[in-house]
Amino acid sequence: MRDALIALLEASDRVCGKRLVSMIPVLLPALERHGRLKPTSAERALLTTLSAATIDRMLIDVKIAAAGGRRRRVGFYSAIRREVPIRTFNDWANPPPGFCEIDMVAHGGTSVAGSFIQTLTMVDIATGWTECLPLVTRDGSLVVDAMTRAQGLFPWVICGADFDNDSAFMNDVVVPWCRAQKIEVTRSRAYKKNDQAFVEQKNGAVVRRLVGYGRFVGGETARVMARLYAAARLLVNFFQPSFKLKEKRREGAKIIKRYHPPATPYERALGHPKLPSAVKRRLRQTYRTLDPIQLLATIRTAQEELGERIGKRGLAKVPTVSPADPLSFARSLGTAAKTAEVRGTHRRPKRRYKKRIRMPSKLDPHLAIIENWLAVEPQLTALAIVGRLATIDPSMFSDKQHSIVQRLLRSLRRKVAETAIVSMPVDEIRPEARDRSGAVRRPSSRVTLLPEAIRGVKFANDDVIAVDAREEGTLAIVELSQSKGFGAAMMKQYVGLDVSQRETAICVVGEMGKVIFEGKAKSDPVALTNLLRKHAPHAERIGFETGAMASWLWHELRRVDLPVVCIDARHAHAALSVRMNKSDQNDARGLAELVRVGWYREVKVKSEESQKIRAILVARFRLVTIRRDIEMRIPTKPAMHSNSKPAGYSDLKPATRGVVRMGQFHDVVEGWEGQETG
Repeated sequence: MRDALIALLEASDRVCGKRLVSMIPVLLPALERHGRLKPTSAERALLTTLSAATIDRMLIDVKIAAAGGRRRRVGFYSAIRREVPIRTFNDWANPPPGFCEIDMVAHGGTSVAGSFIQTLTMVDIATGWTECLPLVTRDGSLVVDAMTRAQGLFPWVICGADFDNDSAFMNDVVVPWCRAQKIEVTRSRAYKKNDQAFVEQKNGAVVRRLVGYGRFVGGETARVMARLYAAARLLVNFFQPSFKLKEKRREGAKIIKRYHPPATPYERALGHPKLPSAVKRRLRQTYRTLDPIQLLATIRTAQEELGERIGKRGLAKVPTVSPADPLSFARSLGTAAKTAEVRGTHRRPKRRYKKRIRMPSKLDPHLAIIENWLAVEPQLTALAIVGRLATIDPSMFSDKQHSIVQRLLRSLRRKVAETAIVSMPVDEIRPEARDRSGAVRRPSSRVTLLPEAIRGVKFANDDVIAVDAREEGTLAIVELSQSKGFGAAMMKQYVGLDVSQRETAICVVGEMGKVIFEGKAKSDPVALTNLLRKHAPHAERIGFETGAMASWLWHELRRVDLPVVCIDARHAHAALSVRMNKSDQNDARGLAELVRVGWYREVKVKSEESQKIRAILVARFRLVTIRRDIEMRIPTKPAMHSNSKPAGYSDLKPATRGVVRMGQFHDVVEGWEGQETG
């Protein structure tokens, strides 16, 4: 019978016992009818009389196996969690010193796998007094040890502890210990971090600011962290002020917050009326002995040592960091901000880049042939080389190899430029230049003799130009490191114009994308032409977007033989929207890049004659519309007396009523009909 019951369970798609009881009278005959199940008469009678509890009891092991194992039993921690009352962020009501919020900060780095150090953070609600203690691992007994240690660190008695729902707190170790110490235990709501707003703020402002987000493991690292927190607790609680919310109210959609003046936890403790004078006297004595520079030097030394332990095992050897001298440390504080001092716990790890391996290329067998072609014809382009290679091996090369040939040409020409064979002083190439006082002015430049094979080659650097051939078979190349525009004149230039009603932003870039000129000019063809002739004499393309002034500028700049192109504004917007900062100058830079790489959609600008014809047709259409409206308001053959008023007469202005007559309307309409052509 059990086998038949299992078959019924699977056929019902594993429903519960209560539903299966109702399905058996319907499901069992259907399975018998199709030969899926053949129970005896006795089994059939038993199956139809089983109760839901009996079915669940007989099939419990089958359901557990089908579900992949027994579910985790609701643990003892859930029972303890239900016993602890909930305290929200609105339930504090200005408690006296001694009521704390407690939380843990995980130092696991980017992974929470394994065991790593945790920081137990305790914040007093009334004063903001903060204590941080490191735990080697996440365990309830270690939490009890840390809270026992914190009882000696707080200047007053701990009266209440508000935890989150972590199982490290909600267990049979921490909660009974707190109740034995007469500490009121409460907890926040699950997944409501704002219920512990005080401690969550200190987790970021104190713990993460001191330790960072690295992974720390081991007892020795925990001891270094304890030394860091021992100095930080004095600096934070006695010298670092913080804000405290005074009131919060809503006005419409706005929430207005008012704060108390910033004060340190030490100052708030001295001003609190519920603290005894003995506690305040001990705090004043401790404050007089503290040196903030000495504390900060201790913190920095511990941070440097922790920085050496980020991501390392606790037993690994770490170089010891010598303690900082307070006098030298105080002298370095003025220059730390200028030298971009980075704390050891926040220093970014160095990335290890893999050595790039060059993959074999289909151009390798033809490399010698390509170099010979370039030696004879240095001005060869990538498309021309691809065409020649296609004639040699049509099955291997086509226009798709244009990009790899272009990269090869760039590397070959750069290699030629780097393998200069002779260097000589500038004075042998050109005469000395003297200033007004007669002193020799030597430009910052370098002259190199390069092989004849690179004559006419365009280099990637904007400041490299060919000047003269002094010896047979060589070409002199001058690199002007100070001249930006002179070197750019030897290459193609691409211009982007961001046009507005008053001003136009201009950007000129070279072949390699380097900015040659940026500026603004009036949105006038004459001003733009003068500026482009000066800063972009070798402009290959000048691009701007479609707009109200695009047609006018396109025709005017075309008259002076400038290579302007009009780009579809929607297509340009898709490319310009990815830029980080939106400005006219950045848009002009983006348009220049578009025309340089050729990734744009050109718009055909209509001729001026077609625009004139269109304007005439639009004006004629409006006049015909006005005439038709008048005709519809006045009947062609009025059936009324000649002195009667026509329809629509009352709608006319009083000054017009004495002038308009039916005959005048018909005269005007007949004159229009004679002039109408289609």
